[in-house]
Amino acid sequence: MLLTASLMVIGCSKDDGDSSQPAVEEKGRSEICVKTNVGQMLKGPRATIYNNDASLQTTDLLIYAYFHDTNTKYLDGEKLHYDEDNDPSPDWVFWDGSAQQHYYWPIEGSVYTAGPITVSSLDFVGFCPYEKSSYITTGPTYDYSAGTISFVSTMPTTTIEAVNYMTSTSQAGFKEFMCDIADERTAAGGAVPLEFKHPFAYVKFNLSTATTKNVTVNSIKINGLVTSGSCVFDGSSFTWSDQDGSATMKLTEELHRDETEATSPFLVIPNNYGATQKTLTVDITWREWDEEYNLVHETPLTINWTAGYSYTYTLTITKNDLIVNIERFTEQW
Repeated sequence: MLLTASLMVIGCSKDDGDSSQPAVEEKGRSEICVKTNVGQMLKGPRATIYNNDASLQTTDLLIYAYFHDTNTKYLDGEKLHYDEDNDPSPDWVFWDGSAQQHYYWPIEGSVYTAGPITVSSLDFVGFCPYEKSSYITTGPTYDYSAGTISFVSTMPTTTIEAVNYMTSTSQAGFKEFMCDIADERTAAGGAVPLEFKHPFAYVKFNLSTATTKNVTVNSIKINGLVTSGSCVFDGSSFTWSDQDGSATMKLTEELHRDETEATSPFLVIPNNYGATQKTLTVDITWREWDEEYNLVHETPLTINWTAGYSYTYTLTITKNDLIVNIERFTEQW
């Protein structure tokens, strides 16, 4: 499942007097501008997931541009910021923290003296968010020769009584990491599309209408989930390898019919657990007249979580039973 955050870099103006630009020929320069077409944020009190324009506009983006088939940067980690006060209308602009910055396409056929490189085209690499997410522990690194982005992710864990947990609290403040590549772009080519894609999966749980109001869900757990892995992005798909670690996912967001009926999205390392079934454990409080009972339901799960997909587990809970319906959504987040 893909989120398409379309970044379009276009030639839009000329300003030969801006001395802050890269050292290229100034005659006939055209400015690099950015537009996005990403449409409502799926945001809870935990991880922030980007699924449309409005959500993407709440964070800054990180943009690189390399001379095609080289490791020489033309734009070196520039901040892309959605400026609500942009004149004449809100728009994406390059930003230094307080003011708009201007960058220009190199003139094709000119010589970039820092190289030296004869200019032909640029390869654009984009990351979201601008500040590297804490769970991206190595990289991200762009390999121009292979045309890939690689990184290592490690999810934070907490050890309680010799058991490792990944908790809903540990993902508070998380921003979803995304990336994309658009190569061999020139000013004459017009818009440069960067379609930000999701390397992770996320899971969430909700209550079915068949769950009675006698039930309060206190916690939800899945055991034996990997906590780290290496990922390579080739411009269209993500390949995960070296998945390692083991921890129990424990969500402690209280659920109750007609109040809070769904957990927030929880980011997970994509992995196919194959024939090794996991156990879904749901701790509930059952109310009957003036009495309350603490009950624990368990059921086996077969898990194959794929990058870019959301997995919603719909729980039907009674005093004596737990039924799980798994829906695999394939629409964009």
